Amino acid sequence: LRQRGGEARVAAVGYCFGGRPAVVLSRAGESVFDAFAVAHPSNLQLPADVEAVGLPGLVCLAEDDPVVPPESVAIIKEVFSREDRGRPPVEVKQFLGVRHGYAVRGMMANAVVRKARDQTLEDMAAFFKRVLAA
Repeated sequence: LRQRGGEARVAAVGYCFGGRPAVVLSRAGESVFDAFAVAHPSNLQLPADVEAVGLPGLVCLAEDDPVVPPESVAIIKEVFSREDRGRPPVEVKQFLGVRHGYAVRGMMANAVVRKARDQTLEDMAAFFKRVLAA
């Protein structure tokens, strides 16, 4: 995009299986992106994948997620909350009352799932608007 005279800022977005590539491609000093956002990522290699992140990011997680269980959530939150991290901030949000996949294949008849999906989309849009405008 940049080589073709497109947008000056580029971001990665990943859901489920696409979450890990978005995280991995956001490594410090190696990324072609300016920011990333993921929802209910799968197959993360923890803590290595998140420790290597060097871009501003947004990570949206489900409360009930066998793919990202509570111990993995704790690792993600701990790594991205380190004050000595020395890298751009990564926001971590966990949506209560939803399961893995809520943002793309959740039961939209369920008001809690629909609200979490909508909030994830709004949060990602606001995050990119804020971060990519810099």
